[in-house]
This record gives sequence, structure tokens and C-alpha cells, in this order.
Amino acid sequence: ARVTRTLHSAFSDDAVVPGTFTQTLRDETYSSINIMIVNFLLVGALAALFFVDCASAVRSRVLLALSGVALAVLAFLASLGLVALAGIKLNIITMWVLPFLLVGIGVDDMFIIAYAVERRRGASGGAAPALVLGEVMAEVLAPVSLTSLINLIMFAVMARSDLSGVYETAYVAMVAVTMLWAAMVTALPALIAFDLHRQASRRSELCPCSAGAPADAGADLSERSASMLADKYCFRGAYLRALSKWRASQLLVGVLSAALLATCAVKVNDLPLGLELNDFARSDTWVEVYFVDRSEHFPLWPISMNFGALEYENPLSQL
Repeated sequence: ARVTRTLHSAFSDDAVVPGTFTQTLRDETYSSINIMIVNFLLVGALAALFFVDCASAVRSRVLLALSGVALAVLAFLASLGLVALAGIKLNIITMWVLPFLLVGIGVDDMFIIAYAVERRRGASGGAAPALVLGEVMAEVLAPVSLTSLINLIMFAVMARSDLSGVYETAYVAMVAVTMLWAAMVTALPALIAFDLHRQASRRSELCPCSAGAPADAGADLSERSASMLADKYCFRGAYLRALSKWRASQLLVGVLSAALLATCAVKVNDLPLGLELNDFARSDTWVEVYFVDRSEHFPLWPISMNFGALEYENPLSQL
């Protein structure tokens, strides 16, 4: 006779002790670290691309761009350390949303400040680096601070939620926004000051101990980096010209805007909402299959028992 052995496996739920769902959330939370690192490296590479100057190692500012990205990353990681010291838990929302959102906001502020310094230096005609930096910070400090303040207020409103996973995420975001703002208005100008001093001393970015060629001193400083070229040819040369002079482009933008508004108005009451257990499992895995089968074939209904007066002759008064 042939004997067939069947292995039955099952999940355990979070009753009294952490079960499968808790372990799944923990694993998925930790799995964000690898993607987070890839995201930070990609942002650093893009920032370096926009600040590189292949024609002059003196004018190139790749190290400044990488330092600015590293500053944003360190400020965010410092905020995680502060909230951890305060006893706030880091959940799956915190680790899968905030690193990609808030570090991007910090890098945006870095671009605004560094780009403004580059434009002002190109148009200043060789003014002192300290004067250039002071004028730029006087101009951009208000808008950078206002955007950070608006983000802080929005997360403060989010912290009014009664759900611990939501308001703890808001607390982390509020601390991170504050840390990023402080880093961008204090540490970043110091890094820019060092870089301006390096350029004024005609020292190469690749080797700060060596000076650049004297012939580069009289070159045009306003159209060197990739960011300045993108502004000249992409934004001002193509995008801004198309919207300001071409009627067809203006009409196209109007039609697309009206279509998007109409689509949002029609579909706003038909948005799929909800969060199921299988949303926390990776696609095409047996874990997802289990959660889907559980919700479809093993539904649960809550049952409440109310204990009142003891009347054994009347069963309705017991439950």
C-alpha cells in the first residue's frame, strides 16, 4: 500500500504573544532599509550630475552636492534617533514613506540655496564669496523657512489622529522637518562658504591642494554646470517660451487641466479604500495567498458577552 504524507502548515495570530502578522510587519519594515540606501545613492548621483562641470575642476561642485545630500540623510537619521530616545515606535509607515519624502524635501532646499548661490556668483562679477553668500541667504531664508513651517503645520494636524500608527508617524515627520530645516540653514551655508573659498583660491575640486589653470579665471561663470544649462535650454528656452508665446501650448495646458479636474470630480466618490492583511505581504508569495484565502474563506465576526444578574432559572438574563 502506498502511504501519502501531507504536511499542514498554518499561521498564528497575535493573541497574547506576537504572532505571524507582527513578524510580517517587522520583516517588511526592516526590508525598507535596502531600498532606502538605493534611494539615497540615486539622489546623490543625480545631485552630482547637476553640479558637475566637466570643463573646469575649479568650477565643478560635485563634492558640495554630495555633501548636501549626505547632510539631508544625516539630519533624517538623527531625527529617527531622537524619536527613538523619546520612546516613539518606528512603524512600517515611518520606514517606507518618510525617508523617501522628507529626504527629498531636504535635498530640494539644498538645490534652492546652492542654485541661488551659483546664479548670484555668476552675475556678481567677482564679488567676495562672503558677500555673495550673505545676499543669497537673506533672499532664500524666508521661502525655505516658510515651506518647512507649512510642512510642520500639516504634520501637526496629522498628529491629531487617534490612531497610534498615524500620530507617531506625524511626530517623527515633525522632528525630521525641524532637523532638516536646521541643517539646511546652518550647516549647508558653511559647506557652501568652504566651496566658495576653494573656488576663489583657484583650487581644484579633485585635488584641493592644487590650483587651477590661470586661463580659466576670466571664463563665463554663469553657464557652466548642468543645472545652469538645464535652466537655460530646458526651462527658459523650451518650457517657458512654449507657455508664454505659443497659443497651442496654452490651450493644451488648459484642456489637460480641465480634464484632470473633471476626472477627479467624477472619481472622488469611487476611490478604493481599505487595508487588508494581504497588503502587508509581498506579491506572488505563499504569505499573500494565505492572507487572501483567510479573508475569503475564514471570515470573522465579533461576539460580545454581557454578564449581568445571576438568575439561573432565566437563561436570557445570563448572556
